Amino acid sequence: MTADAAWPDVTSTGDPALDACHEAIEAAPGTPAPVAALGQLLFHRQAFRQAEAAFRIALALGSQDPLVHALLAEIAKVAGAHLTAARGFEIASDLAGGNRSWRFLAGNSFWELGWADAAMGCFSRLPRPLPDWWALICRNAQGGLTTARATARRLLPLLREARIEAGPGLELLEALTAAGRLRAAAGLAARLAADVPQDAAMIGARASLAFRLGGAAAGLAVLAAHPGVAGSSQKLADLGAMMAMEDGNPALASATLELIPRERWNYDGFARACRIRIANEDSAGLDALARDWVGRGDGWNSTPFLYMLEAFRQGGRLALLPETPTAPPPAGEWGLVQFWDAPVPPADVAATMASWRSVNPQIRQTILDLDAARAFIAAEHGAVALGCFDRCRHAAMKSDYLRLMWLFTHGGFYSDADDRCLAPVGPLFAALETSEVVVVMAEQSPPYFNNCLLGARRGSAIIGAAIAAGTERMLWAEQHGLTLSIWNDTGPGLLTRSVVRALMQAETPQAIRAVATVVPDYRLRTFTHNDPTLAYKLTPEGNWRLA
Repeated sequence: MTADAAWPDVTSTGDPALDACHEAIEAAPGTPAPVAALGQLLFHRQAFRQAEAAFRIALALGSQDPLVHALLAEIAKVAGAHLTAARGFEIASDLAGGNRSWRFLAGNSFWELGWADAAMGCFSRLPRPLPDWWALICRNAQGGLTTARATARRLLPLLREARIEAGPGLELLEALTAAGRLRAAAGLAARLAADVPQDAAMIGARASLAFRLGGAAAGLAVLAAHPGVAGSSQKLADLGAMMAMEDGNPALASATLELIPRERWNYDGFARACRIRIANEDSAGLDALARDWVGRGDGWNSTPFLYMLEAFRQGGRLALLPETPTAPPPAGEWGLVQFWDAPVPPADVAATMASWRSVNPQIRQTILDLDAARAFIAAEHGAVALGCFDRCRHAAMKSDYLRLMWLFTHGGFYSDADDRCLAPVGPLFAALETSEVVVVMAEQSPPYFNNCLLGARRGSAIIGAAIAAGTERMLWAEQHGLTLSIWNDTGPGLLTRSVVRALMQAETPQAIRAVATVVPDYRLRTFTHNDPTLAYKLTPEGNWRLA
């Protein structure tokens, strides 16, 4: 792409941040840094097409910024182009001197493709110990590679036989491809193409190998040589759609998925179809598809609701926090609650909590320890809720559940203990005058509502529904002896499902505002800063992401 191709239109926006980027570009023409900064701003605003254009111009101008490659990889990941994403994350990691997060994301993208050897090539370079969920993905990839290699060793003697049967041949071909034994796989694929019936599974395995050897166009050519085969199974349709997205053809990707009746779509089919609509910025199509998926779901899977939220964002159907100057919160009935599970927080945590009163002297701040939290729940929500609270397996999970019950009873705001207040939070409190809840939207696609800072009116039906759903889920897990996901079952996933359900019923701008005021993550940073250096966050006992 040349430096003047697909230039994002940022002139006369009336948006101070975008206008500042435009002025910086004009002040230093032909230099990549201000163009990359524009791309970063657009990315965080989730204007992915414009962000991609800006990043590619920055690269054409000679940018060596690893973040440019990483964010381009994130955009590719949103569209389901996992190979493009993996290569972008690898470049970013190398440019940054081996950045471990980007190296992990590269390996995870390869694992999404089923390329176990390539995934482990990335994961093996990560310094240990790993965060728990990284370690889980690494174990899965290592298990996949071990299985593929064992299968290949068991079946390789077949290559010495004059004829190979279809079943064992297919199993060997898939194992060789997953293990990265591509020369042997190519020779086997040529023999199988000539000697055995080409059913859908065999064609899919050959297309996957062709994709790995020669790119998306080569894989699509295998499918194109067998008209109609992509519509014979969800797996093949998903493969064809994925390769079409890698080839930059979202129209073909969408058409390929639609060969399968939607009643037969699985999770992967719905997710890929949603990603295609995001890449096309088709908010109406995404809205209709996500509503369909929500209606077909079990109510516990948060993913359809995340895509529903993305449709609202793309379609401009969210009521964002007004751009007003920071100001002290009004004196009134609402206060701020925080939780620490010991009577005396560590000094660094206590200082972070104290920042709220320091910046907002008039705020009514309540800090609950474990005993105070239990007493409150027992008095206001009863024995069943208290039992669920006691069985929460991590302090973060207890905090998730507690904040909902406190806000339902008292109203006001909750803030995590690791968020330092930077500016007066009057605009956040003022939003409760017009909205039932005030929620933070994470910067990713599809987005979700983060519960790190949460505001609600007393008796909020949205919060009440989240409490009921969380309680039901915990009782069900107790009955079946299962371990719940903190994120999905008590944390951001639970909150997102409850708020999105309410937004799905809101038809007018006034009704949308009455449901929720949304604080995009970049706006939240005006008011708070999440401190990753607090000592407790370095241990699994303190940091749920490591638990």
